[in-house]
Amino acid sequence: MLKTHSIGTKIYSIALSLVLLMIVVSSASVYMVGEVRQELELQSTTFLPLSNHIADIESRVLEGEVVIERLRVAMEDDRLHMTSKESHQIIREASIGIHEEFAGARSILDSLNLDDLSKDAAIATTKVSGSLAGVEQQYRDYEAQINRLLDAHDASDFNSMPLLDQMLTQSEVRIYRELDALRHQMESHVVAAIEKVVELENILNILMIALTTIAALLGLTFAAIVTRRIVTPMKSLVEGLKRVGAGDLETTLAVTTRDETATLAIGFNEMVEGLRAKERITDTFGKYVDSRVVDALISNPSMTKPGGDRRYMTVLFADMRGFTGLSERLSPDALVTLLNVYLEDMSVPIQETDGVIDKFIGDAIMAYWGPPFVDAAHQAQNACTAALRQLNLIAAFQKKVPEILGVRIDGDPIDIHSGIASGPALVGTVGSAHHRNYTIMGDTVNLAARIEGACKTYGVRLLVDEATRKETKGILFREIDALRVKGRSEPVKVFEAMVFDPAPEPKQRLARSFDAGLSAYRRGSFDEAISAFQKCLEIEPQDGPSKVFLNRLDHLKNSPPPSDWDGVFDMLSK
Repeated sequence: MLKTHSIGTKIYSIALSLVLLMIVVSSASVYMVGEVRQELELQSTTFLPLSNHIADIESRVLEGEVVIERLRVAMEDDRLHMTSKESHQIIREASIGIHEEFAGARSILDSLNLDDLSKDAAIATTKVSGSLAGVEQQYRDYEAQINRLLDAHDASDFNSMPLLDQMLTQSEVRIYRELDALRHQMESHVVAAIEKVVELENILNILMIALTTIAALLGLTFAAIVTRRIVTPMKSLVEGLKRVGAGDLETTLAVTTRDETATLAIGFNEMVEGLRAKERITDTFGKYVDSRVVDALISNPSMTKPGGDRRYMTVLFADMRGFTGLSERLSPDALVTLLNVYLEDMSVPIQETDGVIDKFIGDAIMAYWGPPFVDAAHQAQNACTAALRQLNLIAAFQKKVPEILGVRIDGDPIDIHSGIASGPALVGTVGSAHHRNYTIMGDTVNLAARIEGACKTYGVRLLVDEATRKETKGILFREIDALRVKGRSEPVKVFEAMVFDPAPEPKQRLARSFDAGLSAYRRGSFDEAISAFQKCLEIEPQDGPSKVFLNRLDHLKNSPPPSDWDGVFDMLSK
């Protein structure tokens, strides 16, 4: 089970670990400095004063030796009485001073607690104390020899003085030897103490460097580990966000901690799961409703409420010609299979031009272009482009029909009739509380349906209204007629979208001749119009609109129109 530690706790632990390491370094430093200080204090408070006492003892012994030497010279010069008194006085005073120095030295040594000293210092102190006691005992013997020599001198016992003088000389040698040994011990200890201080200083320096290095390495290592445990999940989160941003919704983050980064990872995984769910919804319902509509409805729940906005839209109705005859000759399964392939093929140009397929009505397709899915400046152009591409795909579809059905069928080939209109429409959600539809409604939709119906009347495949014609470039159009459709009092001019520019020369001549015929027709110059439309048939023998107008002109010549005739054709049927 993962332990719960917040990022703040981890950062605090880094700082705390560094503080603890510094405490260890400082403690070691304090300990080593204490050892050095103790050794220096021992030298300054014990051995240095002790050395002074030993030096004073040696100095006073030398003073006594000088007195004895003077006494010897005095005996040779016959000044014994006076010199003896002076010698007694000087030696007595020197002896008192020497005993005071011994007492001072013992006092220093007695004041020390060996348990408080280092092992080396305790051993050295014990040795010095023993040597000092030996020197003191030698001095007492030396002092006794001096007194005996002086007593013999005072008693004029000159016979015994040489022997006493010899014994005194031997005593002098011993005491000097003891003093030399004591001095050597003191010097050895001082040298050893100095060496120890230097050693301790070196050890302290090495220890400080080592502990500082260890503290730095441990601190950096620990900091790196903790930092990696913080940074690694964050890097994973950033990489995950990039992958999700690129469309990879299979991304998940492993939750390896229990701190705030784990909360972020869990939240990220939940977010991605939500996006996957949304993607599944969009993918599933996108087969029924345009995926952009699904996204908009999911992202903006207010759009699901009944109501809509009035917008300028372009609407397409595309109907399969020949479907009724097929439905009578094909089985339901074959008919559905054929219809599915047809609708699939005809949907591609609409999707390629950012159109929204509103619905399939049997074999018909209703689609629209406009905000917020298409820029208003390009909606008419996109709609006409899609419709012309559908016309170009029909030939390929016709070749696939036998393969789709597994049998060749007779009769008229499958074709398509399309009508496009641009204008204001209501776009929004309609329906009941239990079933709703996001769709487009209004007069523009009805007009597109009427225009699509007019294709059969004029024998053309694609008609558009005047508003769509004005907003479209790069396509060769010709005006077909002015219609008064059901539901509208004002006439509507309709245009055939013939072909993409650059148009072939025959198509251009056909359009020019038809425009001339239509103009003459509207002026009432029927003979001129007949001549122009006949020329159109010379260019394109199967031109449907020219045939329609020739039939209409034949009727008008036999039954002339009234004086207020405006050249508008009343198309009252759907």
